[in-house]
Amino acid sequence: MRRCAYCGGPLVDSARFCPACGMELPAYVELFRDARRPRPIGFLDRVPIQGKPATRMVVAILASLFMSAGFLGLFHDTGDWMVFADLVMASAIVACAWPERRELRPLWRLPNPGWLLLAVAGALVLPQLAHLYVGLLPEELAGGEDPFAGMSAPVKAFSFCLMPGVFEELAFRGVVLMTLLHMLSFRRAHLLTAALFAGIHFSPIIFPYHLLVGVYLGWLRHRSGGLWAPILAHAVHNAAVVFLTPT
Repeated sequence: MRRCAYCGGPLVDSARFCPACGMELPAYVELFRDARRPRPIGFLDRVPIQGKPATRMVVAILASLFMSAGFLGLFHDTGDWMVFADLVMASAIVACAWPERRELRPLWRLPNPGWLLLAVAGALVLPQLAHLYVGLLPEELAGGEDPFAGMSAPVKAFSFCLMPGVFEELAFRGVVLMTLLHMLSFRRAHLLTAALFAGIHFSPIIFPYHLLVGVYLGWLRHRSGGLWAPILAHAVHNAAVVFLTPT
């Protein structure tokens, strides 16, 4: 019969801890000190393994943004450039989402109509918070030219409401959040998705507000069980910002 090296008490063959004194057996201590023993894989180590869809999506969006900016000189009309940029990004997002289409399919089920009404209500309230937030900023930071000046209403509706509402939600609340949920808890995946969504707008001053919007859209995606509520909320929110919010 085996005996504990510390107190001499009897041990069964499979024991790791002594039932008398509670000490861990030296063999197990040495085993867990072995540097060759596998360790749990951290989040950053799992990104190249499980995070490829989300990484591919973010890189594609960034690449399409920079590529669209590079073609700015080809268009004399700002509206034409915006439409072209949106079509380039939409193509990149669809191409990256296509391999995940089977896993994304359940997200296209229509939710309870109550979630659609809540999506619209929240989308109309958020721009008021943005107006208050901008009012708290120093004048030199809050000021600036109207980014929508010179654009026709149809171009504004297409480029700032419809396209972001559909394709940014497919990208972030679809592929990115779905991928991160395989790697992190819901809360961490949700916050990281919202932070990526806010960062992709390249506006450090408005980052906190975009983060809030991302959190709200992710909450809608989680509670409604699909993408239609966040798509509607995103499109209505942008329409309120473009057409209703005073400049």
